[in-house]
Amino acid sequence: MKQTRLLVLSLIALAAIFMLAACGEKPTPIPVYVTPTPAATTMAGLPPTAPVLPTATLFVPPTTPPGAHYGPLIGPNYTVPPTQTPPPPTTIPTLPPTPGPSPTPMPGLSRDLMGIQIHPHIDSREFNNVLGYVRDLNLEWIKFQLNWSLLEYSPGQYTELFYILRQYIQETHNQGFKVMISVAKAPGWSRRIDADGIMRESGPPTDPQVLGTSIGGMLNM
Repeated sequence: MKQTRLLVLSLIALAAIFMLAACGEKPTPIPVYVTPTPAATTMAGLPPTAPVLPTATLFVPPTTPPGAHYGPLIGPNYTVPPTQTPPPPTTIPTLPPTPGPSPTPMPGLSRDLMGIQIHPHIDSREFNNVLGYVRDLNLEWIKFQLNWSLLEYSPGQYTELFYILRQYIQETHNQGFKVMISVAKAPGWSRRIDADGIMRESGPPTDPQVLGTSIGGMLNM
């Protein structure tokens, strides 16, 4: 019994001690937070609204001011001029064209004075065709240009080409055409070397008689 009582007293004493200790503690202060106030933003001032002006009323003066009197613009004795009548247009008579003098016809080309040059280095079939073309042109003369250096390689010695061309010339004459022969490019054996030691590509013979002798030999063969 004593033990129970002592236990109760001990608990009461312990509770009293806790209560005293609680009363003796300092209260915890309430924390205060200071928030900085932001600076006030300065707003640019808006321009003042322009005042609305009243609409001006257009004043139209009267046609005739009060108290004004206008008289006539012309005098009482003015005579209106008569209306002018335009003259009728002048008609120009159309003259018939007068025929002028007839043109004098020029003389035509003479067939016996016209001709053509043909290229002789062709075969016999082509040569006969060429003679037919010349006949269709109604020409009378045919010209042959001969390269002398290709026809007579030495005095009195003729190449095969010479005999072919001679046959063409004879055939042209036999068909009724008039023949013209042009001889160019004398062979080297008929010319002298120039003073500078060079023989030019083409030119006349040194002695013109050599050309006459060669042509005479061609015609008399």
